[in-house]
Amino acid sequence: MQVDYPALVKHEERFVTTEMIFNRCQRFDVLVHASRNVPRMPLSSKFRTIYAFEPDIELFMEQMAEGMQPNIYVTLAMLGEQHGPVTYFDGRRIVTVPSLRLDELTLPCDAIIADDITALRGAADTIAKHNPVLMVRERIIETAQWLRIRDGTA
Repeated sequence: MQVDYPALVKHEERFVTTEMIFNRCQRFDVLVHASRNVPRMPLSSKFRTIYAFEPDIELFMEQMAEGMQPNIYVTLAMLGEQHGPVTYFDGRRIVTVPSLRLDELTLPCDAIIADDITALRGAADTIAKHNPVLMVRERIIETAQWLRIRDGTA
């Protein structure tokens, strides 16, 4: 029997990520998801509201065509350190999308999931105010550790 290893790994990472967040969160009101692919179950069943940011236009359109659950709000943008347009190479073409700072959105959040630490650089005030569970690349980051990373002392 041939096993689809990448699919297995992807499933396991998603399960571990979900469990790690569930175990650490004290409240489940708002999740900010700045990571590829908008979350579905079980995150959407646990959090009251999910704000997802998807910078890939094709993934964004696919997800919109599939339909979203009523508690998930998706924005075609990326979260970052600066507000304004960002141009990058996505592996196939050059793309320009809006970049937003989480601090500007003033969302009270209980957890933030991000693919890259850059998404947290524009969220310093939000992190300090709400002390959310932080997860970057399937790793939990404690708030004190994040402050060291942000300040360049880690």
